[in-house]
Amino acid sequence: MVRAMGRGEMDALGHRQQTIAIAADMTSLAAARRFVDGAVERCGGAGYRELICVLASELVTNAIAHGGGAVALTVTVDDDAVTVAVSDGSTSPPVLGKPAPEDEHGHGLQLVAELATSWGYEPNGSGKVVWFTIRS
Repeated sequence: MVRAMGRGEMDALGHRQQTIAIAADMTSLAAARRFVDGAVERCGGAGYRELICVLASELVTNAIAHGGGAVALTVTVDDDAVTVAVSDGSTSPPVLGKPAPEDEHGHGLQLVAELATSWGYEPNGSGKVVWFTIRS
C-alpha cells in the first residue's frame, strides 16, 4: 500500500519514507528521477542510487504510459534495503514480456525483474502499486 508521508517521516515500522504525486505525462520523468535520487541520498541508501533511479524511471514510465489516473511515487529506505513503489489508476497487472533486443519497447520490466532483489504488484482499490526492492 502506498501511503503519503512527508519528507523524512518514519512509517509504523521505523522506515524512512517519502511520497510525491506525479503528473501523468512523460515530462514528469526528470522530476521523478530527481525525487528518487534525493530521497535515497537523504535517507542513507546512496550505494545503489543510479540503479534505483533507472528502475524507478521504468516503473514511472509504465505508470504514465499504461496506468491511467493519478500516479504516486514512494521511496522507502530501511537499514539494508530501498523499496520504490509506483501507484497508478489501472487495475491491469504489469506484463513481463519477452521483447527482442531490437524492439523499442517492452524492456523496462525486464530490467526491473533482472536487476532488483525482488519486485511485484498489488491491487490497491483504485488501481495498483508496482514495486521493487534493492537490498545491499
